[in-house]
Amino acid sequence: MKIYFFLLLCLALVETACSDEKKMAPQMHSVAQIKSLRETYVLTGDATYLEAILNAVKSDNKEAVFEALFSLQILAPKHRDKIGNEVIIVIGPFLKTDDAALLHSVTATVKAYGPFALPVLNDLVAIIKRDASGAAAFSAETIGEIGVKANAAQDVLVDALYASTLTKEAAIKSLSEVGKLSPNNIDRLRELIRSSQEELNFKLRVAKALLKNESNNSEAKKILEVAFRDVRSLVKFEALHIIEDLGLAKFPWAIPLVENLALADADRNVRAAAAGLLDK
Repeated sequence: MKIYFFLLLCLALVETACSDEKKMAPQMHSVAQIKSLRETYVLTGDATYLEAILNAVKSDNKEAVFEALFSLQILAPKHRDKIGNEVIIVIGPFLKTDDAALLHSVTATVKAYGPFALPVLNDLVAIIKRDASGAAAFSAETIGEIGVKANAAQDVLVDALYASTLTKEAAIKSLSEVGKLSPNNIDRLRELIRSSQEELNFKLRVAKALLKNESNNSEAKKILEVAFRDVRSLVKFEALHIIEDLGLAKFPWAIPLVENLALADADRNVRAAAAGLLDK
């Protein structure tokens, strides 16, 4: 009898040790499992399934990590207000990775939860400074998504206007979203807008950032005038959108520009858009 109880005790100790080992070991996930977790979370909203997806980001299976990040991107449009803070807490540390492919995927995921990314602002700035790939562009876009709370990052965004095309396009859009720019950065934007090397579409976005800070900025107004004379309808639509987005349609300097398009442009769609803007 004593031997029997001794064997039972040994068996219990072995089972406990195995159980503890399982808890300590990293969980293994498959791509199919993560897809299933995502679909189930969408159907049920049960936080347990989201927790499992977030745990998969820490998996030893690299394919599973990418699938988990992709799943979080898919969930963002409908669920980011509910899960954004939690997602950023989990994936934020991966912004320091040296793995280029992983960094690209992580920054894309952070961008999908942009309004919640303030806690990782310093990491985003560091990526823009050191990286010329899509990860830097995603980081610059995310700063715009954070908005005025990311105002301290304006210097690195202006610096990025001299970087790769992807990054500079993301940076100039974000500069219109981060609030008041410093006098020095406004001067740097003026220099860019005067540059003969920059394309008109890019100068229009620079003009928007300037007008967001100075509604009567002379350099920006000149670029809008050039855009309204351009033969390309898409350029004119972008200029009209800037005026509408910034609420400038009733400004004395803008009215004649828009009126001229409404009355005389060769493209009836441009005429209609300009007329509609005047009626608002």
